[in-house]
This record gives sequence, C-alpha cells and structure tokens, in this order.
Amino acid sequence: MFNFSTQFRADEKVDTPAAASEENNEKKDEVAEEEEAAGASMWGGFSSWMSKDVLDKAMSSVNTAVESAKQKSNEVYGLVSKDLGEVSTQATSMVRSTSTNLKKTLEVRKQ
Repeated sequence: MFNFSTQFRADEKVDTPAAASEENNEKKDEVAEEEEAAGASMWGGFSSWMSKDVLDKAMSSVNTAVESAKQKSNEVYGLVSKDLGEVSTQATSMVRSTSTNLKKTLEVRKQ
C-alpha cells in the first residue's frame, strides 16, 4: 500500500501561494529601491537629464494647452447648445404649422 502523507522537518520551508506572493513582493520592493537609488525612478530620472527650469516650462506649456482646450470645449458646447435650441424652435414651428394646415384640410373635407 502507498503512503501519500508527506512529512516535513520543523526547519524546512513549505512553499505556499501566500509565501510565493510575499517573496515576489519583496523582490519587487528590492528592485524599486535599487532603481530609485540609481536615479531611474520616474521623477528621479527626469532630474538627471532635465533641469528644474526646463521641467517647469514644460509643465507651464502643458497647463496652458489644457486651459485653452477647456475654453474651446466650453465655447463649442455653447455653440452646439445654441444651435440645438434654434433647431428645436424651428421644428416646433414646422410641426405647429403642419398640424394647423392638416386641421384646416380635414375641416374643409368634412363639410
């Protein structure tokens, strides 16, 4: 008969999914620390090849572009809203006129 029981020594490490995940997280943390120390992190890396003044000018340009896009978007929204209002008014007028003409036509035929 086969004995499927497994015995472990008290000092033997047992691999479990939780233990493997913990090891993986520790390795990621170590790599991140090494990259940061070497200046390879996202923000640290910029400072190694781009001065603060250049970065500030770039951010200012981006902020200006974003504000301009917001203003244009609001302007377009206003124009579209105005156009839809005019279309709605025109459609209402056409429906009213059509219904009045239809009513008159039916009254004439009824007599």
